[in-house]
Formats: sequence, C-alpha cells, structure tokens
Amino acid sequence: MTIPVPAVNQDDSLVWHHTKIGNFEVRNGYQVLQRDPQARAAFGASTSVQPTEKFWNLIWSLPMPPKVRNFRWRVCTNGLATKENLHRRHCAPSPPCPICGSCPESIEHLLFQCNWTRPVWFGCDLGYLSGFNSSSSATQWTQAVLESCHIDRDRKECLGKAATVGWSLWKARNEWVFNQSEVDPMQVIRHASFLWREGCSVVALADFSPVSVNSAVQICNRWTPPPHAQVDVLPGSRGRFGIRAYGEVLNARLC
Repeated sequence: MTIPVPAVNQDDSLVWHHTKIGNFEVRNGYQVLQRDPQARAAFGASTSVQPTEKFWNLIWSLPMPPKVRNFRWRVCTNGLATKENLHRRHCAPSPPCPICGSCPESIEHLLFQCNWTRPVWFGCDLGYLSGFNSSSSATQWTQAVLESCHIDRDRKECLGKAATVGWSLWKARNEWVFNQSEVDPMQVIRHASFLWREGCSVVALADFSPVSVNSAVQICNRWTPPPHAQVDVLPGSRGRFGIRAYGEVLNARLC
C-alpha cells in the first residue's frame, strides 16, 4: 500500500479536496460546478442549450424589480420549486401539477402548457398564441423570442414583459397551492401589466437628472417683505366666516 498509516489513532473523516483546509464551501462548490461541463449538464438548466454571456446580461439588465430578474434567471436554470423538481429532490410525494393534475409540473408546464396559462399569454401585451413546443425548454423559448426581435430595445421590452407574465403566473400558482385561491387569467394579465409599467416608471425616474439646488434657487423668486411695513398676526385663530386659518391679520400699517 502506498498510503501511509497515520501514527495517531483517529476515525476517518470526509475531506473536500478542492480547498486547502478540506472543508466544503458553497462558493467553492459552485466554482467547481461551473468548471465541469458534465456537472453543469446534470445539475444546471433543463436544456442542453447553454446561453451566452450576452443572454444573461440582458436578463440582469431588464427594467424590472430584482425579484423578477431573479425569477427569470431561475426559470432559465431550472431553479424553481416546481412539483417535478421537488419530487426529484425527495421533497414532494408526487410530481403532478397541483392545478390540472394531468402532467408533471415542470417549469415548461407551469408557464406554458397548463391549460389556464394559454389565455394569459394570448391576452397579455405580447399576444402569444399557445404554440409552445413540448420538446423545447423555457430557455429555448426565451432565446426564440429574442431572435424574433431585431433591435436591443425590442428584445429588452419583449423579454421584460415575458418575465412579468411568468412572475405573475408563478404568484397565482402559489396562491392556489398555499391559500386555495382560484386562478384568474384576467387578474394575472392585469398584475403583469401593472408590474411592467411600474418597472419602466422606476427606470425613467432613475434616469431623470433633477435640477441642482443652486440653479433652483436662481430660478425661483425669493420673497421679500414690503418696505417699511408692519403686520401683526394672531396664529391659530378662526376667521370671520368660521373658516380655520393659519393666522388672522389684526393690524397692518405702513411705517
């Protein structure tokens, strides 16, 4: 045997050989996973298509709240807690969809294939028909949407609206699962539209450059009292007609 026998009598222990001290770290495990193509294929996205860096930069630059951008990233990396993913990790007894119960609840089924989601995609601002290919994935669908646009502004708008629709579908699904609330396609459409307008307004406000304090002072006319005037005011009194006012003029005269 080439392995030397230690002089100290102690039990064996697990060692993570990718770090110097032998302890496992989540950050280091993620780095190892990114360096291993086979591991990325096994534990990464639900598709063999590997998005480019430009694809991820576009997702993280969407004019949406961070929760929506994070949701879209989880969709493209198969990171949502769907029944299928939970069942594969032994966290759910069965994988069927909690709404229709006819198919395993994958990300693709949750967002596109379940019957109640089709009127949502058709009735939203995008107006997409229920033509999702069952052999494709959510990442491939997203890339197809981006390829159908010719300029970056259209790509960001289409992807942003698709992200808000997906997030609203996910929220409605969770309301059904945890609060037994009926799924309403019209309510989902309104919520997605509101979320898109809210995100655009926040971005427009961030891009607005306010007038500086010095220039604002120069623009506004300062009030100056009249020359040689004296005004006596009784604060917090009631006017002649019973109207509450900040003050009543008792005496006003020029000196």
